[in-house]
Order: sequence, then C-alpha cells, then structure tokens
Amino acid sequence: MADAAYWIEHHRAALERESGLIVDRERWTRGFSSALYDVLINRLGMYAVVHRVRRQSFLPRVVRTWRHLYQQFPLDGVA
Repeated sequence: MADAAYWIEHHRAALERESGLIVDRERWTRGFSSALYDVLINRLGMYAVVHRVRRQSFLPRVVRTWRHLYQQFPLDGVA
C-alpha cells in the first residue's frame, strides 16, 4: 500500500503534463479520497449483496485493500 501515494502523484503529474494545466495536489488527493467513498457506496455495497447469495472470492481481498487505502487517505471532515 505504500506505493499508493506514489501512483496517485504519478497520475496527477501525468495529467498535468499532458493537459498543460496545473492540477492542485491537495485537491487531487481529496478527489481520490472522495472516489474511495464512491467505490464503497456504489460498488462494494452491491458486491456485498451478491456475496450473500453467491460467494465472491475476490471480495474480502478488495475490502481489505479498500480499508488500507482509506486509512492512508481518509476524507477529512467525514466520519
């Protein structure tokens, strides 16, 4: 998971370079944190419903990864 910060910054810098626009680092990271919530609400919830009927072997691993990312990139002001 230590690589997550590297890849988030890598993609921000690539977008900045290719678009020729300045992409604020703090706003980019906050957007990533917001996207984590979106994944939780719109994807993982649905997978959990399906998991109740038919085991999704990947789901525990995905949830574990989500938790680790959330611990590194919590969305400030939301609890």
